Amino acid sequence: MLAVDSVDLEVGQDEVVAIVGASGCGKTTLLRVVAGLTTPSSGEVRVDGHPVWNDGRPDREVIDSLAVVFQDPNLLPWFTIEDNIALPLRVRGVARAERMAKARELCTFTGLAGFEKMRPAALSGGMRQRAALARALVASPRLVLLDEPFASLDALTRDAMNLELQRIWQQKPSTAIVVTHSISEAVLLADRVVALTPRPARVAGTVDVGFDRPRSLELQTTATFQELVRRVRGHLQEAT
Repeated sequence: MLAVDSVDLEVGQDEVVAIVGASGCGKTTLLRVVAGLTTPSSGEVRVDGHPVWNDGRPDREVIDSLAVVFQDPNLLPWFTIEDNIALPLRVRGVARAERMAKARELCTFTGLAGFEKMRPAALSGGMRQRAALARALVASPRLVLLDEPFASLDALTRDAMNLELQRIWQQKPSTAIVVTHSISEAVLLADRVVALTPRPARVAGTVDVGFDRPRSLELQTTATFQELVRRVRGHLQEAT
């Protein structure tokens, strides 16, 4: 069954684009194609002009320039937090002293200072997701792909992580694509929100978000924010 059909999407440098749509519409499939995890049946994906796929195989050099954050942090339970964060550098053959120094730097940056030597099981869900974000950033990726990264967290922790993610983007700007079911979360996080139709996914419409950063949670109560949410929801409703 066709999951994604004729999606033409360009993401600018340091732009954050959120993708929303009904469950099962193909959001995750689209992200996995970009990440080099699901082979596309047609079309192409390029990062900085370089194709992700060549003859049905992901280009390793391009894939190494990407980072993916899933809903499950997928931390190795037998590794410490700093070892988990340093893992992408270990895979690339970076010397231990250098990769551990970078991991400790990311621990401090993401609010994990003091937890470097702990195992994932000893941390809360929010702290584990901070570690997943730190691991994604440790190799300075060109593009960060986030697939419902906070969906499993409670509401308060999810709010805190949305603010944390914005802080990270402000201090370490990066190009990002975020998949989320929450329209409000999409508008809060993104520079642009892309609404997809039900499967097979097509672009139903896009909404530009003009708010400056940092964005507070209180922004969600304003009339301007609610109007943007209404416009995104309108694209989704028209597509059904």
